[in-house]
Amino acid sequence: MLWGVEYFMLPEFNNIREIVENSSKVFPERIAFKIKNKDAKAVSYDNVTYARLRREVESLGTYLIENKYDDKKIVVVGKNSYEWMVVYLATLCINATIVPIDRMLPENEFKDQLIRSEASLIFHDKAYDSFFEAHREYSHINTESEEFKALLKGEYGKLPAEPDKDVVAKIVGNEEIITCRPADLIEPEYEKFKEEMKEYYTAEKINITKKFFSGAFSGDIRVTSIVYNRHK
Repeated sequence: MLWGVEYFMLPEFNNIREIVENSSKVFPERIAFKIKNKDAKAVSYDNVTYARLRREVESLGTYLIENKYDDKKIVVVGKNSYEWMVVYLATLCINATIVPIDRMLPENEFKDQLIRSEASLIFHDKAYDSFFEAHREYSHINTESEEFKALLKGEYGKLPAEPDKDVVAKIVGNEEIITCRPADLIEPEYEKFKEEMKEYYTAEKINITKKFFSGAFSGDIRVTSIVYNRHK
């Protein structure tokens, strides 16, 4: 308001997620980011709309929730990029704690920051591949990994919004996209297991020899309706 005249009423937001959602509703086709792509011959730009930004933030957020990271600390490190921003926003949108680390830190200081952060997951760019190859104790992902590809293919279940088809094509390629419940693609194994164990199987009991479980358990181990008894 200026001199008693109201020019524009700003909406109120309670969190980052509401801002991302509102931007995609009010300005769905406006450009939120321009990604510069370089090759040997020419420079091109990939325009990311607010609608696409929301879809990809929600997709990554779904992945994080499905993998129980929604109450954890998540590190992001690397050069300025669109992927960096998606990780940052997705982490905030699910109420997890984002921990940005300066990519210019020397390796010893970087490792110290990781330890002090107590992060459960680290997102990084290609520049850190060799570091994490040498430090396998850390859970980490880069956006070109098989795990990230699996997310866009649908292997973690149906996403809350349809991912951008151009992005899916770049990452997944010609591989088949899963549109059903992923668990439905797993062959039933119970009857096969019973057949393999039939020499030990009597009614609803299977006797497993002391050779396998000696000293490991006492009493009965119950798995659904089957009871495994240790020989004494």
